[in-house]
Amino acid sequence: MNIDQAKEKFDQIYVELMDENVPLDTEQDARFQVIDRILVEVLGWDRSGIRTEPHTDSGYVDYLLTAGNRNRLWTYSL
Repeated sequence: MNIDQAKEKFDQIYVELMDENVPLDTEQDARFQVIDRILVEVLGWDRSGIRTEPHTDSGYVDYLLTAGNRNRLWTYSL
């Protein structure tokens, strides 16, 4: 997928969420309806490389993205 296709997919997801008035009442709603889709459908991340809420030395992170058995990105909410 190239950057133009990724932008198209992002715009499509945005329109779907807005047109269907998808409720995002909780963090889980946002993760399931938005973030997970962007990671996979827009950024092309392989689902097998996505871990949610793994434990780390400092607690838990929301997402840990891996590729080739290496950690590539982790995110957490404040």
